[in-house]
Amino acid sequence: MRTWSAPPDNADPVVHAVSRESRSGGLSADAPLTARIFEVIRDIRDPEHPNTLEELAVVTPESVTETSRKRFVDVAFTPTVPHCSMASMIGLCIRKRVADAQLLPCVGAEAATEQKEERGDTRRRLCKLRVHVVEGTHVHWQEITKQLNDKERVLAALENGALRAMVEDCIQHRPPAASDVM
Repeated sequence: MRTWSAPPDNADPVVHAVSRESRSGGLSADAPLTARIFEVIRDIRDPEHPNTLEELAVVTPESVTETSRKRFVDVAFTPTVPHCSMASMIGLCIRKRVADAQLLPCVGAEAATEQKEERGDTRRRLCKLRVHVVEGTHVHWQEITKQLNDKERVLAALENGALRAMVEDCIQHRPPAASDVM
């Protein structure tokens, strides 16, 4: 439930039509990691609007990428306006939803070593999520990106009861399935 009373930064956002087809069955474990992460974050509700991040084009399938060495997954997002006061909240929601889904294969150094030994794999495993505002799409994109990738700041923010409640409200949102939409 929303607890703030200030008017939204973007009172009339552009809402894009999105396909609800892939939501009905989800993605298999064989799907690319970037696709599975997008599937997890696409339905996060915007903190100021009843729409999802995907409907507002804050995130797209192209927003989620892996580095060539598969050590990082990058999730880039684009606020609907350059002065969006909820950009940090959106980033927190993305981080929390991905963490809750437990999609990143490397949990700790011991787990990574065991995974490599079991498969005879000598490549480094993916271990870190980076969430960032697309460069130049927000007046404070650098500061927000720095905050969202600072482990201690993220943990402190999620320890705040009011912020945690807002994050939970946004990430628990689920749009209707394709069969429910006429």
